[in-house]
Amino acid sequence: MVTFKQLIVETDFSKVWECTARYYEIRKEVSIDNFKDKYKALYEELSTLTPAENSKNMYIYINVFMDDGNDDYYCPDSFDENDKELYFDVSGKDDEWCGYSIVNCSFEKWLSFYIDEDTLAKLSYPNIIAHCLVEMTFFGFEQKLDEEGNLLVD
Repeated sequence: MVTFKQLIVETDFSKVWECTARYYEIRKEVSIDNFKDKYKALYEELSTLTPAENSKNMYIYINVFMDDGNDDYYCPDSFDENDKELYFDVSGKDDEWCGYSIVNCSFEKWLSFYIDEDTLAKLSYPNIIAHCLVEMTFFGFEQKLDEEGNLLVD
């Protein structure tokens, strides 16, 4: 089983940044290039952090969606992962639940999560990491955690 930490250790940040810049405009009034240094610093931090225990057997999976032209979305059977018309949804599943947000997990927890086999089969390492980094930083690049390692959101 491949963990998120393994993906980071095995993947050069420049490839991840290419994917991030391709898919995400952080805010329309701010160029994504203004965030490159923040993402690079986080990437370097993640490569040195020790993963938390994956006690719930958590997996990261990424669903891929396309708009059918009528504002309805579907999951295509096949696609080019570099297609800018695609939408990505990063979620978690464990032994009990499937399909819930992991945005509030600590970076150390993210590092210990396994990557779902279907996700590994349909997306490259840089794409998986790029979508996860955007999800991880939804509430910012700095984390305040509770005693259980869950993100506290102001």
